Amino acid sequence: VEMPAPNPGLKSAPTTRPLAALPLVTILRGLGLDGVVTELRAHLQAIHNLAQRLAHEPYIELCHRPATGILCFRVTPPNHSPSQLDAVQRQIYEYIMTSGRRTISLAQIDARTVLRLVVVSAAVTVDELMETVRIARDFGVHGLAETMDA
Repeated sequence: VEMPAPNPGLKSAPTTRPLAALPLVTILRGLGLDGVVTELRAHLQAIHNLAQRLAHEPYIELCHRPATGILCFRVTPPNHSPSQLDAVQRQIYEYIMTSGRRTISLAQIDARTVLRLVVVSAAVTVDELMETVRIARDFGVHGLAETMDA
């Protein structure tokens, strides 16, 4: 007697949780192929559009050409040496993270400290990303000077 091949159906790999993949399958079927592609590309498009806008912004230096949902940049206030700019990025990072309103991270590119934005959600807009950059730039250009004067 020939046994039929097992059919895992909509079960997880270890098959200990039947129908564990059902929520994912439901979402994917609901979105359809075009919807899935749109969702997967949205964060890439947001970062690409942000990079285009930042290319013309004063006191902002783009550190690479983004190919993923990651964009690295530096705030470049006037009258700062390259070594001082590394410290400026760290101070901006501390300021933004302490505020609790936005999230940003630090990275190293060519031994320089840079600010990093990471987009993983299709819901993030270019305007929201620009607001984070604006906060970083305003603090780096104006806030640091006020802090040093105080």
